[in-house]
Amino acid sequence: QVMWWDARKLTEPTEVLILDLSKNENADEPEWSKQARTHGVTCMDYDPSIPIRFMIGTETGLVFNGNRKGKTVLEKISATYYCHHGPVYSAKRNPAFSKNFLTVGDWQVRIWSEDVKESPIMWTKHHEVRLTDGAWSESKPSVFYTTRADGFLECWDVLQKQSDPIMTMKVADQALNCIRCHEGGALLAVGGNCGITYVIKMNDWFVTPGKNDRALLMTNEQLIDDNNDNKNKLKNRVEVGADELQDQTNVQ
Repeated sequence: QVMWWDARKLTEPTEVLILDLSKNENADEPEWSKQARTHGVTCMDYDPSIPIRFMIGTETGLVFNGNRKGKTVLEKISATYYCHHGPVYSAKRNPAFSKNFLTVGDWQVRIWSEDVKESPIMWTKHHEVRLTDGAWSESKPSVFYTTRADGFLECWDVLQKQSDPIMTMKVADQALNCIRCHEGGALLAVGGNCGITYVIKMNDWFVTPGKNDRALLMTNEQLIDDNNDNKNKLKNRVEVGADELQDQTNVQ
């Protein structure tokens, strides 16, 4: 379930969303049966600049796009993405390109576009060590970071390499559980399994985007949109052709 809170009243949430997307409205259904249909939440992404939108990762591998304006759970969940086979450990929007988001699960990172639900637009190799979290750079839109269960931090740049991280560093002897990026882009806060938070300062290369970075990313996004439009047109043609063939068969 997802809960909304008001800092002025922390005794109870102001709103609770139970992730039961079935259409069963039987009032006499036992509570254990209702709970069996719900999706356990493993992570959440929320952008204060767009307060009505949120994104949820689940233990079943699904990611839900949400809209607080909806009155029912089916109205609040605006889109569903089948992202991983196992739990989703992180689901984060790109701050510069909000249509794109990354997910962490199944020992890899996958990058998605909201307009393409069938498959990710990019993915990393499967790691030998479990990935625990991921986050985009707040200042350089092509860069993201991942944490690993063996205490390593990985730094990625989608414009440089997609098969391997461009840098890997040992942060702790224990597992790293989570990561957050400062809005300035230079500082990372990494949480460890031993209860310690490590603050890491990245050099300028990871902070300042190249003069062509944004244009290259926008070109890539346009290519994805065009490809998706072509797929939809082809799908419509196939459906129309199938309907015409069925009509001809019925006439005969």
